[in-house]
Amino acid sequence: MMRDERGLAISTDSAEAAALYDRAIEHYLKFHADTPALIGRVLDADRQFALGHCFKGYLLLSAANPAFQPQIVAARAAAEAGAAAASEREQGHVAAFAAWAEGELGRSFAAWRQILDAHPTDLPAARISDTTWFRHGQTAKILEQADRLATHWAAELPGYDCFQSVWAFAHTRSAICSPRC
Repeated sequence: MMRDERGLAISTDSAEAAALYDRAIEHYLKFHADTPALIGRVLDADRQFALGHCFKGYLLLSAANPAFQPQIVAARAAAEAGAAAASEREQGHVAAFAAWAEGELGRSFAAWRQILDAHPTDLPAARISDTTWFRHGQTAKILEQADRLATHWAAELPGYDCFQSVWAFAHTRSAICSPRC
């Protein structure tokens, strides 16, 4: 088991998959168009990497395109197959992905909350949950989460700049939408 650049356990023994995963997360948070290709490379480096399959599934679900349903089903099956060897945090991601795939976003949000309560530097959980809340007009929840997580971040932590964008987004959306939203 390796660790991501913030020290969180990830269920891969491939240094290449771990490095590509970190890069894919950064590119996702910075809106780079190559994020899906990077996830493909992650999974080429380690076909058993449950969190890699979850992230692929999150991206597909975020697109909200019914044509992606077969790929979502395949990503979910692969994530669930790798879950036994995954960390508890990654198993939470598998549960969140599965719930979202079933249309049960309430369960997804609960799973992301559990992940973030235990691992507040989990950037994918923070960003996926806040963008999903945004799509459903839940700006107060975005702001509460960002402020709750902010105390766990420092400039020395890899990904701090990305978390700052999550935090700034939360505060910007709150200022624009409140109290209308």
